[in-house]
Amino acid sequence: MPLLKKTPKEEEEDGDPFAANPESRYRRRATLERLVGLAPFGRARRPPPKDEDGDGGRARRRSEDFGLLRRLPGRRKASVEALAERPVPKRSSLLRLALGTRGRRGSVGERPPTVESEEVSDGDQDGGGQRQEGEVLGHPEVGALLQAQALGPLLPPETQRSLESSCIAAVKAKVEVAVAQELQLSEDTWAEEASSEELQEGLATRVTGLLRAHVDRAPQITPEFGMEMAHSLLGVLVAFLHSFQRKVERFLEAPGEATPPDGATGRAIALVNCCPPFRTFAERLAQFGHPESEEPRRQAHAALDKVTRLCNHVLTQRLFEDLKPYFNKLMKRKWLTSSDAFDTIVMLITSFTQKLRPLRPEPYQVLVSEVHRRVLIEYVRPLLQVRLVCTSAKMRARVAARLGDEARQLRELFSRLDSASPWLDSVVPRLRELLVLEDTAALQMEVGVLVRDFPDVRRKHVAAVLDVRGLRSQAARQEILGVVQDLEQNETEPGLPRQRAFFSELTVAREVRCLPFHLPRLARLSRLRLRRPHPQRPGQARL
Repeated sequence: MPLLKKTPKEEEEDGDPFAANPESRYRRRATLERLVGLAPFGRARRPPPKDEDGDGGRARRRSEDFGLLRRLPGRRKASVEALAERPVPKRSSLLRLALGTRGRRGSVGERPPTVESEEVSDGDQDGGGQRQEGEVLGHPEVGALLQAQALGPLLPPETQRSLESSCIAAVKAKVEVAVAQELQLSEDTWAEEASSEELQEGLATRVTGLLRAHVDRAPQITPEFGMEMAHSLLGVLVAFLHSFQRKVERFLEAPGEATPPDGATGRAIALVNCCPPFRTFAERLAQFGHPESEEPRRQAHAALDKVTRLCNHVLTQRLFEDLKPYFNKLMKRKWLTSSDAFDTIVMLITSFTQKLRPLRPEPYQVLVSEVHRRVLIEYVRPLLQVRLVCTSAKMRARVAARLGDEARQLRELFSRLDSASPWLDSVVPRLRELLVLEDTAALQMEVGVLVRDFPDVRRKHVAAVLDVRGLRSQAARQEILGVVQDLEQNETEPGLPRQRAFFSELTVAREVRCLPFHLPRLARLSRLRLRRPHPQRPGQARL
């Protein structure tokens, strides 16, 4: 019996169990596609990625190639074999496919490969998330409910201030104990052989480190809290510096039992080197802008200045003890013909400054400026003591020439030492001019310049220089000294502290009056012997 050939429509209906219900067929096909890792039905397909082994990997294929509706038993064996060769996705891959990217944890390298990860990169997934977020926030109905503003504090202001005050008080109490312990541990090592670096590391660095730890963290909460914390720690630093000052004062002023001079110098250098880090940190705490930080800042600087002066006194005491006998030889007749005493002074100062190399730049500048001032004071002192009186114009020229030459050497010396007080270099040249000038008006003008440059100069100082000059005319003296007297009376603020004090440390016992005769004549008179009156004889009658 001849076989009847079926029409294509009838053949498709025999192999398709969902021919009667097309809608069920579409849902079934979409479900099968998702299970095998295919894109939704009807979407555009991407070219299959190439595998490194060259076998083509797991490539997406069109739905009709798999014959989804031909997988019933007995239908298209070739299509079933092709389906069996395709690797089935793991259960975890299907779970990740259902949960999406939110269920994933770990780094990109730790994620197992999935169907979606083979086609979509991490950058594409992140971009998709951002696009989804932008779509949600940009939706008119959602955007109307959102307001971009900062969240307010969770605690009431009173509660927050109370917590901040409690925290600051606790930190202050803790830090006070810690810095006191550091100071005590450091003081126990001052009498030992410790280098300057060890003392600085053991005191300045550790103390500032304890304070810095809280200063750096507090502003991260709020700027106001950081300012209050800095002000509180500035008070802690001031109390510490006062205690440090007292301990240094007791240590340096205590009579040394068997401490060699070099050991005292090393300890003084180590202690004064602690001041710059403390000074810098006090400035940093004051810069937080608390309205009451100026007074603690001033107290901190005052304590450090006192420590610096104490250490400088110890460092320079031995120097000026060695210089004293050579200063006593200046401004005498032998000084006019020999420069040995002055050359020794320069040599001792140069040798002393070689020992100051361990000093930090700041205390070094302070110390060299102080040495500069004291050296010039000791140099001018014998001049004002009127050890030498000029008896002629030629002698005045010799004295003025020697003063000018030695003033130049002192200026060059302290310039090499980087002194921060160049204003001191003009004191000797000003006094020298009072010996050289001849006209009274020129002398009056020079005295006015001297008073302008050195406001602490007084009438007795100028009178002593006029005595060295040998000025005997009382009228000329009164005219010249009247300039100083007028300038003293015109001072509007006599109690104002002088920034350039020099002559105030040079005392003149009394105003010396120049005698109306030459010293050689006085010397001859002193050698005359006065004849003693003979006693009357008992029998001699009186006339």
